[in-house]
Amino acid sequence: MQTLTERIDHLKQRIAAWGKRIRRYTERSTRFNQNRLFQSDQKRLYKSLERPMVSGTGPAPNQADTVAFWRSLWSEPVNHNEGPWTKVVASQCAGITPMDPVIITPDDVAEAVRRAPNWKSPGLDGLHHYWLKGFMVCNAVLARQFQEALNQKLLPSLFTTGITHLVPKDQEYWEKDGLVDDVLQQLVIDLGGEESSDSEIESEEEDSLDHDIVPIIYSEDEF
Repeated sequence: MQTLTERIDHLKQRIAAWGKRIRRYTERSTRFNQNRLFQSDQKRLYKSLERPMVSGTGPAPNQADTVAFWRSLWSEPVNHNEGPWTKVVASQCAGITPMDPVIITPDDVAEAVRRAPNWKSPGLDGLHHYWLKGFMVCNAVLARQFQEALNQKLLPSLFTTGITHLVPKDQEYWEKDGLVDDVLQQLVIDLGGEESSDSEIESEEEDSLDHDIVPIIYSEDEF
C-alpha cells in the first residue's frame, strides 16, 4: 500500500511527463501551422510573428524627412560584396552536380494561381489573380514566359520591380493616448483542426512514464 508521500511523488512525475508531452505537441502544432500558413498566406504569417508595438510619446515624424529617408534607401545603387570569400565558395561548389532542368507546365501555373489570393495588390501590370483564374488560356503563355526566363537566366524588370506606397500618418493619429498600431498587433490564427483532443492522447490506463511519444492525428494534407 502506497503512502501519501509516495502517491504525491508518483502524481508529480506523471504531471511532469504530461507537461513535457503537451509542450512537444504544442511546438509541433505551431510549426505545422506556420508551415501551412507560409504556403497559403506569407503576409499573414509574418504579421503573426511580429510583436505588438506601442507608438512613442514624442513628436510626430516630419513627412518630408520620412520621404527623404526612404528615398535615400531605395534610390541608392546596390553595391554587392565581392570579397575573396566569394571565389572560395565558387570553387567549392564547382564540383556539385547541377540539378535537373526545371520544366514549367501550364498545370504548374494553374496550381500556383489557384492558391493565390483573388484581390491581392497586383504588380506593375495591374492584373489581379482573379482574372488569371478565370482566363485559363493564359496559363500556357505564362508557362512559356517563365520557361524562357529560366532558360535565358534573365528576368524581365517586371518580375523584380515592386510598388511602394508611402502614406505617413497625420498628426492627430500620433496624438492619441495609448495608441497601438493595429497593423502591428499579433494576429490570433485559428486554422482549426489542430487543437488537442481526448482522442489524440492515450488514456491514463495505457499511459506509462517511459512512454515519451506524443500521439498525433495526421490529416490527408500533411502527406
